[in-house]
Amino acid sequence: MTQRSPRSPEQAHKESTGCTGKRSRTGFVPLSEFDERALLSDYRFLEEAAAAGEAAHRVAPAQRRAMPPPHLQELVHQARNRGVALHLQHPGMERRARNSSCFNRRERRLRWHVEWRFPAVGFAAVDKRVDEGRPLGELLSKHLALTPGGAEKAHRLREYADAGANTLTIVMRQELRPANDPAFYRLPPSLPLAGALRGKTLVEFPGLKINRAVVLSREVLLWYL
Repeated sequence: MTQRSPRSPEQAHKESTGCTGKRSRTGFVPLSEFDERALLSDYRFLEEAAAAGEAAHRVAPAQRRAMPPPHLQELVHQARNRGVALHLQHPGMERRARNSSCFNRRERRLRWHVEWRFPAVGFAAVDKRVDEGRPLGELLSKHLALTPGGAEKAHRLREYADAGANTLTIVMRQELRPANDPAFYRLPPSLPLAGALRGKTLVEFPGLKINRAVVLSREVLLWYL
């Protein structure tokens, strides 16, 4: 008959409690028992946790950019149908917040948010939801004309109005170019807004600058074809 070896107190403890004999790596250790061995164990535990986190990050699927709401998807789609590459910024960004452009589904017309800059006098003006069929020259003339309640604006833009339409040029910055290498499109005032924007790239909306002939000599221009 085979005799079993007597169990040690440690073996009896393991069998009765399920203890593995290893210190719990997340259990509480009194300060009086926190020796060099415990410190080394904690250090290794932190290293393993960091490695596991990095591995999970590597295999995690890349987050997709949130899709814009349907009305903005429609705006981008309709702009593309008209030959305009429209780029929308993230919600909360300044140009995104200012943009009033929309697509009128009932009329099947794009209405653009247009910002005008008159650098010679440091003035800016805005047209909200302008129909795509409006000629640029007509829109510009509206800003230069004296209208009821617009005396201050007319005074600020008097230098442009007095210069005459023949000396004014409408230009639009070419988007997505390096900041140190700007270029501009020259837009004929007879063109409707839709024609002026065809073949262009926009970030949110068109920004038009009104230059006088003396300023044009210092600009790099890409002529509209």
